Amino acid sequence: MLAGQRWLDVATENLANANTAGYRREGVAFDDSFERELQLDGGGTASVGSGPVQKLQYTNFEAGSISHTGNPLDVAIGMPTAMFALKTPDGIRFTRDGEFSLDADRRLVSKQGYPVLDERDSEITLPDGNISVQPDGAIQVDDAETARLGVFDGVFRKSANGAFLSDNAKQVDLADLRPQSIEGSNVNPVQSMLEMITINRSFEMAQKTLVQQDELSEKLIQTVLSR
Repeated sequence: MLAGQRWLDVATENLANANTAGYRREGVAFDDSFERELQLDGGGTASVGSGPVQKLQYTNFEAGSISHTGNPLDVAIGMPTAMFALKTPDGIRFTRDGEFSLDADRRLVSKQGYPVLDERDSEITLPDGNISVQPDGAIQVDDAETARLGVFDGVFRKSANGAFLSDNAKQVDLADLRPQSIEGSNVNPVQSMLEMITINRSFEMAQKTLVQQDELSEKLIQTVLSR
């Protein structure tokens, strides 16, 4: 039941972020909490488990669907594991969400207002003019390259608010970006709903088994005491 509750928490979080741009769904793997070998009548053995226990939680980095928005500051990444870099109060964080805008100082910022970084980990400030982002990451203003988006790859792990941390992220040699587009979440809402139904049924079965075990134990105690 505890394993089912943890699985349900992960599935619920995934479903809640089905429409979050660049979100990467979480998964959870289980192992048997205690496994032992029983000797069978007539020879042979059988493995008997004592229920699942969480082994690990992981992030699925499958790409989400990319949709065209027409917004010149929207950018999607064509590479499945690469990320944009953001300057946050807690340090550099990484994201797949390329829904950018300009703040009052004309800095390129994320939806949370964090400055987007270039390939040298510097903030990007753009002058007035016609802005366009190229597939290789170059940002042009009136057809002149003014800055270049930082696109990083490495081993990422989830942090707060859907952002990612990395200890070894490096600028990619050749970026593959989709200008005027946004990458959606890689969560399949229908699959997540079916998963939640499966979890609920499994939880109910475990609950019924626990109740039956309590009833059998109570009958056993009453039988012993009555003798």
